[in-house]
Amino acid sequence: MISIKYLHGDATLPHNNSRTVSVICHCCNAFGGWGRGFVLALSRRYPKVKVDYQLFCSPYQRSNKLRNDLMGKVCISKIRPDLYVANIIGQYFYSRNQYEFRNTAGVLPEFLPSKKSGFVNYESIRRGFQDIFKKLASENIEFEIHMPKIGCGLAGGNWEVMESIIVEEFCRKDVKVYVYDL
Repeated sequence: MISIKYLHGDATLPHNNSRTVSVICHCCNAFGGWGRGFVLALSRRYPKVKVDYQLFCSPYQRSNKLRNDLMGKVCISKIRPDLYVANIIGQYFYSRNQYEFRNTAGVLPEFLPSKKSGFVNYESIRRGFQDIFKKLASENIEFEIHMPKIGCGLAGGNWEVMESIIVEEFCRKDVKVYVYDL
């Protein structure tokens, strides 16, 4: 089994010396909100990613119930033949203020913020990882994963939990994973 490699550097500039596709994974919210954290650096470098994500989310914005269906889905933006960005819908809300002042009627309980997981929903992240693997493997694309400590910054998730999901969904399937810290 491959283990996660931790690197010091910028996750928007994946270190890849092989002939595989680099996939930058990160956690997004179900509202199409884009304005803080890792996404700012990502969209400065690759503006197409923000546009693709917001277009992907727009059909789900009519109701909380529709946003429930968006959780765990992935919008993959192809930047170049050797670089993709995977926008994983892994958190319902994007901030404490938004959650506290928003009507939560119709939001499934598992998507509400908690002290244990913050705003991130671990099962949605897992489903997103599974979807990435399935999509790329079905197209016979050799790939490796690059990411910050996904879901553990502004989303408030627990890295130990996230790390175990990454190991289960990628490392045990012999996919190289690189996690970046600045």
